[in-house]
Amino acid sequence: MDYWHPFEENCFYHIYNRSNNKEAVFLSEDNYSFFLKKWGEYLGSYMDTFSYVLIPNHFHFTVRIRKVDAALLENAKAEKTVACEKFIKGEITLDEFLEDQMKRFLISYAKAFNKREQREGSVFQKRFKRIGIRNENHLCYLIAYHHHNPIHHKLVKNYQDWKFSSYLTMLSEAPTRICRGEVLHLFFNDDLQKGRSEFIRYHQEFKLDKGLDFLIWDE
Repeated sequence: MDYWHPFEENCFYHIYNRSNNKEAVFLSEDNYSFFLKKWGEYLGSYMDTFSYVLIPNHFHFTVRIRKVDAALLENAKAEKTVACEKFIKGEITLDEFLEDQMKRFLISYAKAFNKREQREGSVFQKRFKRIGIRNENHLCYLIAYHHHNPIHHKLVKNYQDWKFSSYLTMLSEAPTRICRGEVLHLFFNDDLQKGRSEFIRYHQEFKLDKGLDFLIWDE
């Protein structure tokens, strides 16, 4: 299986990685919050987030890569990194640019985590994985899989009880950077409230499909 599909604009991906040696890298609520804050800082201008789940030793995100337009290039220009400059000049691809952003994001979290925990060395596996999502059915399946992931790891008995996923955000009306409206419209296109009801029903009836192993990853 190819775990490193190239990033392309307007395409959906499952992004994931785990810690070295399966060690916990989220030890407190502050860790989870800081990780999501950094995700927004480094990747929020280039990827739309459709779902996520953070588990003590790994993470999953479902994203759509944004169109390369003037606003995206302006955000890249403000970063003032070598990779950003090369991307703007057309010297590297969108895939290479976003891979560099992901690396910077993970390093940023690792440095803060190591400082707080008075440890040294790498935190996450060297190369994160990303798999292209083929169609809307697979996208819906993956979103629900992420939200059920804490049950798989025996962290909670009910997926609704895990605070560090996007599930509860989908049921809320509070402001969010998650693409909540688009996610709910996946489940019922014409009506947001019906979409929320179908989203809940889909999760209640969700069953792990071994035939879709190519979309998911856990160890």
